[in-house]
Amino acid sequence: MNLIGSRIFVFGGQVDGYFFNDLLAFDLNGLQGQNSSWEILVQNTLDGGPPQGQSPPARTNHTVVTYDEKLYLLVDHP
Repeated sequence: MNLIGSRIFVFGGQVDGYFFNDLLAFDLNGLQGQNSSWEILVQNTLDGGPPQGQSPPARTNHTVVTYDEKLYLLVDHP
């Protein structure tokens, strides 16, 4: 999870062996509102999101950092 301004961002993850490359955001300013919800910014590729190669591959156990109000995905190479 990362925070930029009042928005929390989450990229990727894993549930029951299924890996994700979604990018989700939640605005904390709307936390008390009745319509507060997570916003899907980039939907998982397998679910009709961007074409392969236009978003990072699905992954877990990764690091995303915030710098200058931008998100950066750090990639480890063996």
